[in-house]
Amino acid sequence: MSLWIPVACTGLYLTALIALLLVAKRSRKWYALAKGLCSALFVGTAVLGWLVSGKPAPVYFGLMLAALLLCASGDVLLGVANSKADRVRKGPFLAGAGFFTLAHGVFCALFMMITPFRWVDLLAPVALMCVMWGLERKNLIRLKKIRPLGYVYTLMVGLMAWKAVATALPIVIAGASLFLISDVILLFLYFGTRRRAWYRTANLTTYYVGVYLLAWSISTL
Repeated sequence: MSLWIPVACTGLYLTALIALLLVAKRSRKWYALAKGLCSALFVGTAVLGWLVSGKPAPVYFGLMLAALLLCASGDVLLGVANSKADRVRKGPFLAGAGFFTLAHGVFCALFMMITPFRWVDLLAPVALMCVMWGLERKNLIRLKKIRPLGYVYTLMVGLMAWKAVATALPIVIAGASLFLISDVILLFLYFGTRRRAWYRTANLTTYYVGVYLLAWSISTL
């Protein structure tokens, strides 16, 4: 692959991400559209990376593309949910969370192609769920009515990150780790009792950089 391709793609993607961060601070009217643009770019990156790399690992690519499309759908729905600065629309938020839960499930299936599932793999996600339970007990977060979905989502996120590390592929590990960090920040952004202004910027940055790395992973196989 020519060096200019990843450089040009990364430059374009970072420009779109910076625009999204500005929109998130100044004009929620265009928030969903800006998220949709970034999502379209990481999906397009995966397709481009696969094509220019000689179409390696078609099954891996198919699962990666499915996971990224689910992420993109969740992105847009969360953008719609946050299109007004003064409130979060519950319906689009829950739908978006559902799409991301499915995306993590597909990522798990994808990484298990490289390193098969073992029961010990459940230790990390269960530990993550225990941490979330502890945060609830200390009143640092309040999940309220979406508690069941929150714990299922945490289980999937933890398993995804653990299996990503098990692949021993640096770009996958980096991407999944940033994805996990973004989800932790998102937990405090939406459900924390002590919210901070920088949470949204940190959440968007870690998420979009992480998913971009996962999209490019197909070109390294």
